[in-house]
Amino acid sequence: GVRDSLAALLQAHGYGVLAAGRAEDLPLSSTGGGGPLCVVLDPDREDVPEAAVITETKQRFPDLPVIAITHGLSPAEREGAPLRGVEQLRKPLKPERLLSRLAALRKARAGGFGISPKDHSG
Repeated sequence: GVRDSLAALLQAHGYGVLAAGRAEDLPLSSTGGGGPLCVVLDPDREDVPEAAVITETKQRFPDLPVIAITHGLSPAEREGAPLRGVEQLRKPLKPERLLSRLAALRKARAGGFGISPKDHSG
């Protein structure tokens, strides 16, 4: 399905992936590699609105950025959902957009230590 395709795409570009259908199925911590970079979320569930899935995921992983692949939240949904630390990418999603956002997060994380490649050039 879509989840497996997305996981394969991310793995092919060097990202470790834990794929699950629900936030409860994911561990709260990872087993190495400095911890997860972010949560990529496709909140498309028939039984729960997208905003509720985003809220639930952000509550479960409050310290991680969340990239939500959505149909677009209404103004009322955006007002009711805790969207701090949540970036929305609208469907249909071009894989290049997701990979670009992940690369930016990875770069920001690496730069968070105050070290850049030119710092070591002599």
